Amino acid sequence: MKLNMFRKKMSKMAGLLLVLLPAVVSAEFKLSEYQYYKDIKGSGKGNFYLKLDRDIYAHGNQFFHDLRVVDKNNKEQKYDISRVSDKRVVEEKDLPLKVVFRKGNTFVLDRGLDAGYVDKLMVKTSSVNFSRVADVYGSNLKDSRYERLTDRGGDLIAISPAKRDLEIKFKYTDHRFLKVVFSGSEGDFKVDDFYIRKKVAETEPGIKEKIELSFESRLLSDGKQEVLIIVPADNLPLESFIVKTAQKDFERPITLYASNNREASIYHPGERYDSKKDYWVRKYSGTFSAKVYYDDQSFRVADNKKYYLLIIDNGDNDPLDILEVKGERYPDILYLNNLDFSKNSYRLYYGNPLAKKANYDLSSFKRDLNQELILSKEVKNPLYKAPAKKLGEDKPYLIYIFIVLLVIILLWFVYKILKEEANKDLEDDDYVDKL
Repeated sequence: MKLNMFRKKMSKMAGLLLVLLPAVVSAEFKLSEYQYYKDIKGSGKGNFYLKLDRDIYAHGNQFFHDLRVVDKNNKEQKYDISRVSDKRVVEEKDLPLKVVFRKGNTFVLDRGLDAGYVDKLMVKTSSVNFSRVADVYGSNLKDSRYERLTDRGGDLIAISPAKRDLEIKFKYTDHRFLKVVFSGSEGDFKVDDFYIRKKVAETEPGIKEKIELSFESRLLSDGKQEVLIIVPADNLPLESFIVKTAQKDFERPITLYASNNREASIYHPGERYDSKKDYWVRKYSGTFSAKVYYDDQSFRVADNKKYYLLIIDNGDNDPLDILEVKGERYPDILYLNNLDFSKNSYRLYYGNPLAKKANYDLSSFKRDLNQELILSKEVKNPLYKAPAKKLGEDKPYLIYIFIVLLVIILLWFVYKILKEEANKDLEDDDYVDKL
């Protein structure tokens, strides 16, 4: 009984404490919460795309959570963002083989120089209802020294209502010439062609752009060379660097670092780490080389820092003469569907540090690259109002004071409840004594 009463009172006390705690309320989308916008210029109607520019990287969220596209009535237009990177595609292809000799049921096929290893080939034919045994031999000479590649029984190929098999299998080989001998007489059989079905890897190029980067080069006291590379915009993501030198035949050890502070320090193992300092982050360690048969070398960085530091160990050699440094990047592409510039106008808003990522249904969204849009110059939103600072944001000690007060109130309530229970126990004891 007493335990139940205690629980009820504690429950009421917890409800009171919840009232005292500040509530978090999510606000609806408002243009006044966005510091910048750009007008979107285009014509016609349909699906479009645009490339995000340096202003958006500098003033927007680096993960693009604060991007909002609206029409003239301030209605949001859903979008998708992605990078069109190089894509490695592996697909099966039929590579035809050249027939260099044919007599009766014997064929000699030329695979060419450096054709690689194979263990099967395909027959192309318009014949039906037949079967044949195929024996395969290999050689690097067209007319002699053939080695048997199939088993003594050969490999059966056939087309019938119950079977279709035009693949001839044999021992793994890299012979240039293959001799195929067919035997058997079931049904009519005519060879139209031979080919090898092979998986071929190809690279589909993405949308890549190069930008000029400024740099400063100087010699260090230990003979090493330091090259400070400066990116022309804040938060601009780069995929790699291309460094061009006057020298054409060298090989030097290098280390590449990244930071947003050009005065950052390089941390050396064994020294004491200072948490108050900015340190360069190592991005790459390896070799920088240039040969007479190519002009420059690319270094992968995959970062969005403002400064990069290249340390070159020249040893006892003369320092390298750096001619230029370029950055390679895949621009971020923003896709828009079903716009109509003949009836509407559109703007891109950004610069809201409190915005959450838009949650659009993109299940049927189309990512077309046929109509590109242009962004205007950056405009500061005259309706923008900076968000009011939350409790304790400018005076963090208030949070601690608030917590201490809550603890005091909680202890006071617990004290009152325990005291009340103790008084009831005394009253019950007095009642029993009187009886």
